[in-house]
Amino acid sequence: MALWYYNPDPSKITFRREYLKTDAYLYLPGPSLAMVDFDVRIEGTTAFAINTAYPKVKPNIWLGMDKPECYDARLLWESFPKIFRGSYWKLDYRDMHLRDYPQVYFADIEKPEKGIRDMFLLNKDEIYFAWFNHSLGAILHVMLWMGAKKIHFVGCDLGGNRDYWMTANYRMISVFIIRLFINNKNVSLRSLRGWGKNLVLNACHVQTGPLLINSCLT
Repeated sequence: MALWYYNPDPSKITFRREYLKTDAYLYLPGPSLAMVDFDVRIEGTTAFAINTAYPKVKPNIWLGMDKPECYDARLLWESFPKIFRGSYWKLDYRDMHLRDYPQVYFADIEKPEKGIRDMFLLNKDEIYFAWFNHSLGAILHVMLWMGAKKIHFVGCDLGGNRDYWMTANYRMISVFIIRLFINNKNVSLRSLRGWGKNLVLNACHVQTGPLLINSCLT
């Protein structure tokens, strides 16, 4: 199963759509999120977030591939769907089964057989999500699976000596997820755009006012 929950046995759930029908905003925990004190979400869009982009952003869908101890303790009690890797369904967190927290789902992930193409070829309910060793690749596959056609990236800024607006006890791979994804020629945003029919990718700039679309990633 691509996405499932435990109630009381593993049960399939699908958020899959042919077309999401709204712009999708993907909020990443870049340091620019520390510079704003307003709600960066856009009305009438679908908000996705990974890792420590929460609690700065309360999305419609959240995904994290690390253990729950790596994230803000309030996360698991939020009412929006939270997606963890499938192998974590047996984990306990703060004297409670992870699977028993509200709106917790598990994603089956595997190394892709055909690289970036698997994000587009694997678009049914009975699939796995492509695992490129970071949460960014996983959430992008989920977004495409949900029918996202126009994706805006917020908080994906690089540079300086900080990757996250909030520090947490991450494994080393998590500290570099954004840089790895951008720099890996086999799993780059350029190749993602090349494989996606009618797929639009935009980088957004966070400033002291509303979000502005900066430019298309080419």
